[in-house]
Amino acid sequence: MKQQDIGGIVLAGGQSSRMGQEKGLIPFCGKPMIKWVLEALHPLVSELVIVANDTAYEDFGYRVVPDDLKQAGPVAGLCTGLRSIATPINFLLSCDIPLIQTSLLAHLLAQLGDAGAIAAQTIDQKQPLVSIYRSDSLPALLGNLGQARLRMQQALEAAGGHYYSFPGSFSDFDAGTLRNFNAPEDIAAFACRE
Repeated sequence: MKQQDIGGIVLAGGQSSRMGQEKGLIPFCGKPMIKWVLEALHPLVSELVIVANDTAYEDFGYRVVPDDLKQAGPVAGLCTGLRSIATPINFLLSCDIPLIQTSLLAHLLAQLGDAGAIAAQTIDQKQPLVSIYRSDSLPALLGNLGQARLRMQQALEAAGGHYYSFPGSFSDFDAGTLRNFNAPEDIAAFACRE
């Protein structure tokens, strides 16, 4: 795969109800949480969009597109992102996984093969918002939305995708890399490295 064929979609349009404020903009170890995600993606992609309803995300230098459908969750955000990006293969990440690593994302990309989509999972947890979708899955995903099938598991199936179990053949895997931070106490309890 060539870098010009690969894009990134970062979802930052959620309600942030547990966080109490715009989640991706909250400081985490010295910079906004979303910035860690953008920096991990940047070396792998030729185009990147942030799906968000807050114009403050424009400060990160990437195109920000508002959610086409409100209150329809991450599947709607995925569809918005796929409609807004020109690349045929696209990472989908949430803004609340600041520990994500470029090497893990590159490994997931290498596992895609001919599948329509792929998402990460560990021994004890599926991570549908650490995933990759082909842009030609958009019609099937929109079909799901039209039928109010709003779960990411349903989106993965509609796209002809599957889960990849980490560590798999990724020898440097640390399950903490996939951790998401949903509440202020999650961030407060995390010990940042100097």
